[in-house]
Amino acid sequence: MSRPDDSAPGVDAARSLVVRAIDLEAAGSVEQAMRLYQEAIAFDPSYPAPHLNLGLLRIAAGDFGAAEPDFRSALLLRPEFPEAWVGLAEVLESTGRDDEALSALEKAISLRVHYSGALFNASGLLRKLGRHEEAETRLAGFAEAEALVASALQGQGRRPESVERLFDALAAAPESGRLRRALAVALYGLAWPSAGERERALLASLCVDDEISTVFLAAAITSLIKGDPAFANLLAAARECRDPLSSGNPDVAAFLRSDLLLAALPRMAFMDPEVEAILTSLRSAVLLAGETDIGTEGIPFDFVCALARHCFYTEYVFPESAEEQRVVEKTRGTLRDSVNSREPGAAEKRLAIVAMYHPLSWLPEVAQEMQRPITDFNVFFRPVVEEQFLNRQREKAIANDLPALTPIDDAVSMAVRTQYEEHPYPLWVSVHRPEPDSIEALERRLRPGRA
Repeated sequence: MSRPDDSAPGVDAARSLVVRAIDLEAAGSVEQAMRLYQEAIAFDPSYPAPHLNLGLLRIAAGDFGAAEPDFRSALLLRPEFPEAWVGLAEVLESTGRDDEALSALEKAISLRVHYSGALFNASGLLRKLGRHEEAETRLAGFAEAEALVASALQGQGRRPESVERLFDALAAAPESGRLRRALAVALYGLAWPSAGERERALLASLCVDDEISTVFLAAAITSLIKGDPAFANLLAAARECRDPLSSGNPDVAAFLRSDLLLAALPRMAFMDPEVEAILTSLRSAVLLAGETDIGTEGIPFDFVCALARHCFYTEYVFPESAEEQRVVEKTRGTLRDSVNSREPGAAEKRLAIVAMYHPLSWLPEVAQEMQRPITDFNVFFRPVVEEQFLNRQREKAIANDLPALTPIDDAVSMAVRTQYEEHPYPLWVSVHRPEPDSIEALERRLRPGRA
């Protein structure tokens, strides 16, 4: 950077004007800020900062033609000024000079290897130019840069700030595995009581990612569920043994349709007694309402299927009353007639009800129904069939082909084996995929402070 001599006239005044202009800009007084940047340039023409900031304001106002001289002036004064190269690149791209814009971005990246803004913009420009492999490389660099910044913020004890930055980065590059894993790890154990639609959608996408363990997301999603407008009413109904679905409360209807809840239920155990209480209450209400109400406005079928998957994943840990047991057995008793129907999927509602209380693989009377092509079933019910029946068949086939190292023939061992085969623990639905690391980094973690 070509810095003016601190003793030169106008230096202190120019810098003071820039500070005031930045404050005005933050307050929304853009025109006043522009005037102060121009005054700063008049006081000290060799100070590059006001040229850059003025150019950025002109870009924001859409005046790309006027902004270009500002960036070029800043670069003339300080050639190694990566922010000015990025600003110039935006101007060049806006006027159709894509190759020049890319060169400017590459210059910025050469000056600052982990400049995430330059990396992201270069990725978009390369994709625009049809250079997709190079674009992916730059996008990976953007993800690495953002993950590094987020890690540094966490190291400084600024985890909420780190999470917000990762949300922003993931919104820009939603397919980045590195950013997805970094956000999941940053959220581990962190309550996140409020979130916008963007954040909720990203969390829902993490829930269904097979390479993200939902253990990392549980605290944040639990706090969001408990912050839902319907939660207090649902909890009161559960504690007072009232039907939580009878009120017609629109908040309750919206709760059952929450994309985040529907994504989390099949893949997450909620270690919270209040959440468990409302899910137990909702399961009972769905059962007692019966199949005629499932699929209506009050009881969406996708919610019933998601709850059945949750109960299967948590190994049916929710308590059930004698009345529930009676109704489940009665519903199960009607399954034989419904599965013999010639209409594909005729038994789905009854099956979904029973699946909230027993795995379908335990019900020999439904085996014929489950053998139908998966596409015959309702799209929401298909995962229930996959998880509770088809996967169990596949596991049995694998078990039959596994060689036994030693015979198992005593009663206790056989009983223990049967228990674990029927109730595998833990029941994995996703496995967190860590970032690849170097042997040197692993050595530093295992042997800190040692050569």
